[in-house]
Formats: sequence, structure tokens, C-alpha cells
Amino acid sequence: MTVVEAERQSIDLYHFTSRLNRTLDHTGRSRVVEMMWQVVFADGEVSEFEDNLVYDMMLRGEFDLRIPPYAQTDEIFADIIRQFDTPAANKMLEIPKLRKVLLPTIRAEFGMAYKYEFQPVEPFAFPISSFVGDADPWVSEEDSAGWGEFTRGGFTNHVRKGSHFLMADDGEYILETINREFASLVVQ
Repeated sequence: MTVVEAERQSIDLYHFTSRLNRTLDHTGRSRVVEMMWQVVFADGEVSEFEDNLVYDMMLRGEFDLRIPPYAQTDEIFADIIRQFDTPAANKMLEIPKLRKVLLPTIRAEFGMAYKYEFQPVEPFAFPISSFVGDADPWVSEEDSAGWGEFTRGGFTNHVRKGSHFLMADDGEYILETINREFASLVVQ
């Protein structure tokens, strides 16, 4: 079976990369990494996150292409988490007891995101508010505004100064806004 045939038969990244690891030599795997870079460059932009993650994982001999990122060893998975450059996560990873307790939960969240398949649903009757940081490297204002498609009850997209972990950066505003919006629903 050729790699092209294997790709056509693959149902997810894990199965495809497993087959690649079993069938390709070092040169072939290097070609796959080259193609990863082509994907990163496909939109004409390379975000710092994409650049760092691909590069760092390429350098890690322990990174196993046969398994998804959330199923990597604790050390590799911790390195993937560090790529998000979040001070709270970095601190958690440095404290052994906290790391032991929280790493399985974070791993499970990554696993859910990796396995998620969108299923269309009827729009909700209640209003939705979304909060996004204007400097978020992973979620754009347009992405955040997409939540408006899931409600018939009104939608507000709050674009605030901040990054991906806006709750940490702007928690007071978010909580005040949620309280105000809930209060206005109760009064109606």
C-alpha cells in the first residue's frame, strides 16, 4: 500500500501518523515534517505559536508521531502546554503536586478537543455573550462572533484588550458584564 492509499484510508491523524512511522524511513519522515511546514505557510502567515510548536516538536526525539499530542509522555505533553506561554500553566508545571493533579485534567481537555466533531443543533433561545482578546493568537474577533449563529436570543461579542486567556487578564470586566446581563434577563 502506498502512502497516498494509506492517507485515503486513514480516519484520523493518529492512524495516519502511525502508518507513516511504520512505513517511512528517516528521510520519509523528514519529508512529512517538511510538508507540515508547508501547511503552516499555507495561509501566507506563520504565527509564533505554529512556528514554535512545529520546530520544538521536530527537535524532540521522544515525540511519537504515532500518537496524538494529548497522549504523549508527561514530559512531551508538558512541553506542548508550555508552548501556550501562559504564566499560570507554566507555574503549575513547575510544582510537582499541582502538576500531578492537574495534568490529567488538561490532557483530558486536549483529548476532547482533538476528538471533537461538530454536530449541528438548533439555535438556543437564550442570549449568548462571547469575550475575546484583541491580541488573541488563536481566536479572532470573527471566530468569537461565530457564536452568534447559535442563538435566537441575542448575541454580544465583547472584544477586549488582552490575549487568549482573557479571564485572567480581564476577569473583573467579564464577571461584571455577566452579572449585568443575567440581571437584565431576570428583570424582563
